[in-house]
Amino acid sequence: MDSSAPPAPSSPAPESEPAAQAAAATGLAWQPALARMGGDLPGFVQLLGGFPQAMFDLLSALATALQAQDRATAIRCLHTLKGTSRTFGAEALGTLSQTLELRTRAAPEDQPLPVSAQEQAHLQQLVYQAAHDAEQLVQWLQASDPAAPAGGNATLDELRQLLQRSNLDALDVFLRLDPALGQRDPDTHLALCQALQRLDFADALRHCDTLARGGAR
Repeated sequence: MDSSAPPAPSSPAPESEPAAQAAAATGLAWQPALARMGGDLPGFVQLLGGFPQAMFDLLSALATALQAQDRATAIRCLHTLKGTSRTFGAEALGTLSQTLELRTRAAPEDQPLPVSAQEQAHLQQLVYQAAHDAEQLVQWLQASDPAAPAGGNATLDELRQLLQRSNLDALDVFLRLDPALGQRDPDTHLALCQALQRLDFADALRHCDTLARGGAR
């Protein structure tokens, strides 16, 4: 048994309520996050699956930036860590990322970046815990096989504008797109999802434009 796993619920939830079990088994505030994404649970699970790797990549990039005293890249990594972690309900990670981002922005440019080795270690610990929680939550929610709520209310034009600005709100908007878009061109829809998981806004914009033209030809 994995000793690092979050504690199990004190009283087992009924088998008919796997979502309640998931809420107790993870440290992610996933239910408010899901609500902000329009209640599209299958889409939420799909994006959540790419959350751990995105966090690991950002953590690695941040470590390199801090070592090189690359202020701009460090700020960008911390800002993205903050936004992405809060998108999926990793509130502790989001709070620490915000604290470090604001401090780094305010620091004099002729001084070393104000992130200590202890804070880096704490940030890494939170990233690994959030990744563990996300992987566990994906397993719980996939096992529950819930029915997806019908319909979305966002548009490709709204998504396109956010992608052009590399705005992390694009993650939320993607999950509120009309499900019919994915049915019309599932390959492009999946490629768009994967690009968003990588936070590759340029590639996501390309696939968004393909969907807007009616799908791949």
